Amino acid sequence: MTELRVCSGAYRVAVRKFGILVLLASSLVLVLDACNHGDAGTPQGPPVMPVKVETIQDHPVGDASEYEATIKSRHSATIMSDVEGWIFDIRVHSGQLVKKGDTLMEIDPRRQKAAVSNFDSQKASKEATLEWAKLQFDRTKALSAAGVISTQEYDQAKAAIRFWPPPT
Repeated sequence: MTELRVCSGAYRVAVRKFGILVLLASSLVLVLDACNHGDAGTPQGPPVMPVKVETIQDHPVGDASEYEATIKSRHSATIMSDVEGWIFDIRVHSGQLVKKGDTLMEIDPRRQKAAVSNFDSQKASKEATLEWAKLQFDRTKALSAAGVISTQEYDQAKAAIRFWPPPT
């Protein structure tokens, strides 16, 4: 049995050496195989796409081009009228060049016409009242001279004309 044990120990050493040699050989094969698969001169990445190559030719380029665009001004102006009312007609468009005195918009004239008509009516009424006061004064003057009315009535008719128009 002792021989068997000696043989058995030598066998173990031989198996260990053989295992280490196999491990080293397979590692060497894997390292060399990995180095041969990659090409060190080309970068790794997606495949190269084919491109069309053309020769450059010289030709003139136009000086002007047409484009559609919307431009917003950095500055703006607020336009206000001297009278109030509804805008009846706008006579200019955005971006249009205007000069001093150009009509920009028309305001509905009915409101202003009504106001003017009202003032005209008030003026006619006051003129008629003044005319009546003058006639009353002339009558009162004649009656006062004849002694038919009192001095107070005469003074009232005179004041009505002197302090015309009456306070409102």
